[in-house]
Amino acid sequence: MKENTKRRWTTIILLTIILICSLSLLWPGIPFGHDFSFHLSRINSICEGMRQGHLFLKVYPDLYSNYGYACGLFYGDLFLNIPAFLTLCGVNLLTSYKIFLVLIIAGTAGAAYYAGYHLFESRTTGLVSAFLYTFSSYFIFDLYLRADLGEAQAWVFFPLIILGIYRLLWGEYQKIVPLVIGFSGLLLSHLLSFAMALIFAALLFLMGSFRFWREPKRFFALLKATGLTLLLTAFFLFPLLEQMFTGPIYS
Repeated sequence: MKENTKRRWTTIILLTIILICSLSLLWPGIPFGHDFSFHLSRINSICEGMRQGHLFLKVYPDLYSNYGYACGLFYGDLFLNIPAFLTLCGVNLLTSYKIFLVLIIAGTAGAAYYAGYHLFESRTTGLVSAFLYTFSSYFIFDLYLRADLGEAQAWVFFPLIILGIYRLLWGEYQKIVPLVIGFSGLLLSHLLSFAMALIFAALLFLMGSFRFWREPKRFFALLKATGLTLLLTAFFLFPLLEQMFTGPIYS
């Protein structure tokens, strides 16, 4: 089969996976998930901030009877600027939310295919990975029942982290972009997922430390990836750490 034909069929199958997973979003309304109203209010607050000329809000001033709520300090909301901007442009808030869910589904399927393809050098394995990963019960649960936008976004970045870890330990260690994007995106999406992925990565790197000992260049690539991730996420990470270490937090 010619390369162009393979690419065409790969695209068709990926689009089919995305469409099937998004079918319930094509009807009016949306299932009322556990955290649905909370995340909808976040998108609306960011949109109102944009309307007033305030970008990248740390405190949402219109929440809790206009007393405000500092959700942006503790919960990464960078990607929520996408549905917020759509709402600002006149798209209905609920429709913007549903479009964002479709983008999450597309990103999840695409990342799973990309990681599977590059790990096993096989389009078939990439497509199987995309299918199994996108239709996993917990991802669907996150999207529609829990309505946890942060954790749903995290699914986009887990495959990139796995690919990045593999490359650092056993593959082309120079290609650190997936690892940087994976951890940066995870930190800016869902802190608990980031913490779990960080522990998981640390354990793998510890078990594979002999690779760093034999090939120090792999360790330097890890340091470079860490530095780039810190630079890309500094605007969120350092204000978060400042709040955590300079004042009491009651929860």
